[in-house]
Amino acid sequence: MNEIDGWATRTGEVACRYLSRAGHDDINGLLCSDGSSAAGWKLFVALIVSMILGVALFRVFRPNP
Repeated sequence: MNEIDGWATRTGEVACRYLSRAGHDDINGLLCSDGSSAAGWKLFVALIVSMILGVALFRVFRPNP
């Protein structure tokens, strides 16, 4: 669990640093308001949810053979 938390913290630090330099203040405030560790976990959860939705939508809308 410590490895995953370290990964989330590093990912959050990179994302927050990029968003602050790029001038995306609204997204930076939403994502990074709780710190870089929380930002990394938010991104991790968003990735998992996106993957699940992608698979579900593919199964629903795939063409019939």
